[in-house]
Amino acid sequence: MRRPRSMRLLLAATLSVPAALLATGCVGLTPIIASDTGCSALVADSLIAPVPGTKAPEKVEYPDEVIFAGSPLDYANAMIDALILDKAGWEKFGVEQTGQLKKANRDKADIVKTVGDCEARDRAAVRNAQPRFKIF
Repeated sequence: MRRPRSMRLLLAATLSVPAALLATGCVGLTPIIASDTGCSALVADSLIAPVPGTKAPEKVEYPDEVIFAGSPLDYANAMIDALILDKAGWEKFGVEQTGQLKKANRDKADIVKTVGDCEARDRAAVRNAQPRFKIF
């Protein structure tokens, strides 16, 4: 038994609206394509490499008291000169080593920032790619 033409048109119109809505929803979706490389791949090799320490100061030769047996004042002056030279070397070492430590700490902070920025970018990309359906 064949349905009347008006009933067939009504049935076709009724079924075609949901089908059209579904097709529009599927076609309008933005594909989310993940990067082949992780965020850690964006970190420069120079940031991962170890920061070398500073060379320790050279050994200072202190005067031998036997050489200055007849002149205690000359021995005291030579000893003071050696102490000043030794102290200056260790002070320079301390300053340079602190600079190297600052470099190492800065590199760690740069790595954390790079990976954090990458992760934030990826989260934003996923958030922006999600469909936003509005029925009305």
